[in-house]
Amino acid sequence: MRSGVPELSRRVLNRTLLERQLLARRVPRTPLEAIEHLVAMQAQMPNGPYVGLWARLENFRHDDLTALLESRDVVHATMLRCTQHLASGEDFRWLWPTVAPAVRKALTDAYYATQIEGMDLDELARVSRQLLTGKTLTRRDLGQLLTDRFPGRAPGRLAEAIELLEALVHPPPHSIWGRWGASAWDTGHPG
Repeated sequence: MRSGVPELSRRVLNRTLLERQLLARRVPRTPLEAIEHLVAMQAQMPNGPYVGLWARLENFRHDDLTALLESRDVVHATMLRCTQHLASGEDFRWLWPTVAPAVRKALTDAYYATQIEGMDLDELARVSRQLLTGKTLTRRDLGQLLTDRFPGRAPGRLAEAIELLEALVHPPPHSIWGRWGASAWDTGHPG
């Protein structure tokens, strides 16, 4: 005990984290309730959230998550740690503006910096919004259209940069079970 505050053991901290993450035992919640409880659920690979929810929830069915993704009650987008996550559509409305400044800092990494050096990022975002308005494009198609406007740049890097600049969601079928083995360029990226 330090300054009158009891010190928590590693076991207590571990069990608390498992409870918080709904991993101590399966719970009687819906997939939407679980995703909202978690705030955002890691979804870099499409099958991951299905397995994650199956491990957490009593009576989880594959189609439960698929229906939420198709209805956009749950969205798949770049969020925490600049990686793909699932969040409820409602939570994404406040989550993206909250994490956007941290996510955008990734654009200073060498991975992006060499391809966007000297670019007006506001102009890149504006052009991308115009290209995406009213339609869904794969990352490959978006990148190609962007290099038509900004020649000499890597199309994939430009399309990825847009995911860090704008609140883009990846529509189905990208985030649906079974897209696991597909190349990132073939999965129906941003829309």
